[in-house]
Amino acid sequence: MWPNSEIPMISKENDPLSFLEDLLPFKIFQQSTIFRLFVLAKLINDITLCLLFDYELILRQMDVKFIKQYYVLYALGAASFVIILQFCIWCPTVVKFPAQVREMGFNLKCAGDTLYQSILNECKAIKTVIYLNLFMSLLSSLLFFPFNGDEMRFNFIEFIFEKYNPRYKSFVKGINYLSSMLTGYTMLIPLMFCTHYVTHIKFQLLLLNEFVKKIKEESGVRDERYQRRISEKLKFCIYLNNKITRIHKAVMVINNPLGILMIFVSTLTFVSAAFFIVSDVSKESNFRMYAVLFTWFLQVLTYCTTAQSLTDRSEDICINAYNCPWICWNVKNRKNLLVFLINNLKPLKVTIYITETNHALLVKLWRLAYAVLTCLVKVNRNN
Repeated sequence: MWPNSEIPMISKENDPLSFLEDLLPFKIFQQSTIFRLFVLAKLINDITLCLLFDYELILRQMDVKFIKQYYVLYALGAASFVIILQFCIWCPTVVKFPAQVREMGFNLKCAGDTLYQSILNECKAIKTVIYLNLFMSLLSSLLFFPFNGDEMRFNFIEFIFEKYNPRYKSFVKGINYLSSMLTGYTMLIPLMFCTHYVTHIKFQLLLLNEFVKKIKEESGVRDERYQRRISEKLKFCIYLNNKITRIHKAVMVINNPLGILMIFVSTLTFVSAAFFIVSDVSKESNFRMYAVLFTWFLQVLTYCTTAQSLTDRSEDICINAYNCPWICWNVKNRKNLLVFLINNLKPLKVTIYITETNHALLVKLWRLAYAVLTCLVKVNRNN
């Protein structure tokens, strides 16, 4: 059945991506005072450790040996601090944003059972990937718990409290180890947020593509009624396309800081973990760093693949529109098709300000991380 103005919008009950909204900590952050206090304590803890690390680094005159020993946890702490701080700033304004994105789209069932089943299958794959990311992020945080006996060789918390306040070392260490779980969780917030709204836009593009296919496959006598049906369907496609474009522009404003966070955190942690392994600080703890490397590669790969899939679906729409039997249409319908094609000349892309997010960005980040790592290794050898 061809859609009309009475089609219901997506609700949380029939939204196959609602699990992402449940994973985002907006509700618990709003409703739980204990959680807010815990987040505040985590912020104070992270910034205190970062300042202490900087102070020690200045005292030691940028000692490379000190950096390669303790830089990993410093980088993870700095990344966690930036994400939590940004989340606290966003919370009042974007707490309702996932629901707003969902409500701006048409019900996913309106293009037929075949497409809806395809969307459900894709959602299952997305759910598997997100939970794999969550598992790896929490696991890599848990691996920093003291069970291997070499924590003094890489754990800045051990070093700093042994030097300044050994009396309360065990108590503060316990708090930091417990908060590492929160660190692992917060690292995943940008990915979950981006996946939620980018995938919703992609599903709306799938609906639009299905409607364009129906126009292309429209059969019957090429009379006035046929031209009227084509005109109504083209107008609806233009309306839906404009709606998707508005959603896309709105979410790209949110994506800019999120994307910067993803690039900053992934590069920082990847380089620090790789430098730890290359520098041979502690062979017993290399497995911890390999877990960090794999976790961040998986998150950046998921982010770039999700963004690339949006561009691919957008390009499919233009291809199907080109293949419509426009030669059989009247002048009015041809003009409407031309308007639709002009609106879709440039495919929708996930951007971080002026940088496109796709598979090419993954390669650029790899090159950037490798260049920084090579520079650090040369400095280490010279010292």
